[in-house]
Amino acid sequence: MKRNNIIRIIINSFASILLIVLIIGLPYKSFAGETYNTNEIKNIEQKIAKGYSSKFCNAIGMGLSKESSMRLAINENTSSRFNPSLWIDLALGKENNINQVSEDELDNTIITNIVDTCGYPLGLSNDEDIKQFKNYFLNVKNGIKKNKS
Repeated sequence: MKRNNIIRIIINSFASILLIVLIIGLPYKSFAGETYNTNEIKNIEQKIAKGYSSKFCNAIGMGLSKESSMRLAINENTSSRFNPSLWIDLALGKENNINQVSEDELDNTIITNIVDTCGYPLGLSNDEDIKQFKNYFLNVKNGIKKNKS
């Protein structure tokens, strides 16, 4: 009889400790709205921009015209599922983070990556050239979006 009481006390103590650890240790789900990790969003922005710049610069390197290269890069990156560097993020359910990327910031990062990667062969050496190239990129991108709508 005493032995059963001791076993019951041990089991209840263990269950109580386990319950306390679970309550304290598990993260709470917030009902105040989703929060986004800005570092993750910046990382995703870089991955998207790299997809654009690598496709564009590779197309330029293969001899395609600037316009053809731009259209190819934009068309191949309009959906995140066509960017292999985002597949892990998509598989981990981080699509909300992908949707939180600012389009203006993304455009700036894309242009910066293109200038850094293959700007020299394109003659993008000063601020005015880069500004004209950015306007050209935005015009082509907006034209492609209009045609898809």
